[in-house]
Amino acid sequence: MENIAEQNKTQNDLYIFAERANALIESKYIIAAKKISSLLKGVVSIPSLMDNVAHCLKSFSYPAEFARNRMLVSDGSQVKTKMTLPVDKVRLFTFVFCLLAEIDSGSRDLTKFLNEYFESESLNDSFKKFCADIIVPFKKAGENILKEVDPDCVDQVSIQKGTEFFDAEEIYMSPAVNDAVLTTLEKIRLRLDNDFQGDGHDRAECVEMTDAFINAVLSKNPKLINIIWIGFKNTFILVKGFEKEIEGIKNVLSEANLV
Repeated sequence: MENIAEQNKTQNDLYIFAERANALIESKYIIAAKKISSLLKGVVSIPSLMDNVAHCLKSFSYPAEFARNRMLVSDGSQVKTKMTLPVDKVRLFTFVFCLLAEIDSGSRDLTKFLNEYFESESLNDSFKKFCADIIVPFKKAGENILKEVDPDCVDQVSIQKGTEFFDAEEIYMSPAVNDAVLTTLEKIRLRLDNDFQGDGHDRAECVEMTDAFINAVLSKNPKLINIIWIGFKNTFILVKGFEKEIEGIKNVLSEANLV
């Protein structure tokens, strides 16, 4: 029970961190300050992340690291300032955490920072570069740190996302549409069992896709219906004799705006 509780805690920590990092990455410059503050609060609430930051700071000088990662690069006749990041994930995470804390506290002005290190045509474009070059690696580093705490946690979150993707999104399907598709599918299924002349492997794949399609229609889940339809029609392209039925199903689903 304790291991399950620890795993659930790590999964929740990962969700909090990833959600707030994504919120910053997907935001606009005008609300960046609010999203930075939210991300920092999320990090502070996660002991495993803060333990790594605290340990790193024992042998880590943020001012020295900032100076080390501040680079001057030549761009034609101009010299521009560029910000790089440490290679080690914990040092990277700690460095960006300190940088965001500076911005959040007001000791480093975000606008001036963006104009100096991520100069672009607009502040929104500069902010996008900042997120791509700084926040995305920060997010990856944080996720990797959490994964080391519980190697299964990222996989579990991925499984959850996959499950949510296929969650039933029920819709209204008229009895006429439902009956027309299921009747045709059942006829195809009977022919596959009793009157299929092709290769056994092809038949097995057609049976599998037909059964899946029948259940997708019964679920009234439009996402599943659309996905299974793609696999179904492409599987039946390989065999002969079902063209009329496939076209009929396509027409019914198209008229019902299901494909």
